[in-house]
Amino acid sequence: MPSGGILSPLLFALFYNDVGSSLFSALYKLFADDLVFYIFNKNTTELIEEASLILKSLNDWCQLQDLTINFEKTKYVIFHKVQNKLDNILPELLCNGQPIEHVKCFKYLGVFFDSHLNFDKHFEHVLSKVSSSIGCLMQIKRFVNLQTFKILVTSFVFSHIDYCLPIWGHQSDSHIKILQNRLNSLLGAYFYPQIVKKCQRFNKIAHKNGNRSFKHKKIDYPELWEQCNLLSVSERLKYFSSIIAFQAIRNPSITEISSLFNSGNSQRSQNITILNHDSSILERSAYYQAIKTWNSLNKEAKQAGIGLESFKVVVDAWLISKRDSEFVS
Repeated sequence: MPSGGILSPLLFALFYNDVGSSLFSALYKLFADDLVFYIFNKNTTELIEEASLILKSLNDWCQLQDLTINFEKTKYVIFHKVQNKLDNILPELLCNGQPIEHVKCFKYLGVFFDSHLNFDKHFEHVLSKVSSSIGCLMQIKRFVNLQTFKILVTSFVFSHIDYCLPIWGHQSDSHIKILQNRLNSLLGAYFYPQIVKKCQRFNKIAHKNGNRSFKHKKIDYPELWEQCNLLSVSERLKYFSSIIAFQAIRNPSITEISSLFNSGNSQRSQNITILNHDSSILERSAYYQAIKTWNSLNKEAKQAGIGLESFKVVVDAWLISKRDSEFVS
């Protein structure tokens, strides 16, 4: 297969697609040549033994296909609840004599997955990217008009926030507030640069004088978001979560996902049944939050026969109507 050829991706997919036959009953995901498989067991020793057997089978399959596993990039993580501590010394996981490194966090397709699935490291990663982008925009905000400013914010700030937001975005309110405040500072500096400068100066004086409070003019951030035609972080999270639910319910092309979204007893309400659970990990999941957001939508959004684009418009209007309680000042 020639590198860069127009048919190369398709031919490689056909060549590599049978890799699942070597993984026994393990669930797996493929993205180009990037393979992830996951198995379940409450016993750590048995879990690693099963992973060892699967890796051996995978390595045998790769050798038959004249492929080589990159063991330096091969890692494994054990997902568990915070209260369920792992053994200090885990059995060694080997494949073809090569040790497979155990990590507490790994990056997959741009998202950091930690062993507790709280996505704290990914949040810090996004916050760093957003802060860097805002710092750059602060330098040029005086030289661009509103239309250009909106394009730059969407391209260089929200591109970091929106990527896989329903996966990692169900953070604590304090985390969302930190991210929202960074965005608010950018909008405030663009629309009211003098007020923001005075506030920053007063804050420095207050810090030097034992946090003495100073009265200063407050900025109406919801109004600024309205002028920019943008959604807040919490609004965007609900927006993308509702789209996940819509596509799973109205376009059930992926049965593994659509089967999770079961209608409740009342067909008129179009609500989805939420599974009984006792896990905070489930409550932070994209699946749980998508159902929760869907059930809170108005009847217009859940009406039968509505298309995706019309659904987005309705959800956007619904979010804006609830805006007063969503913004962080």
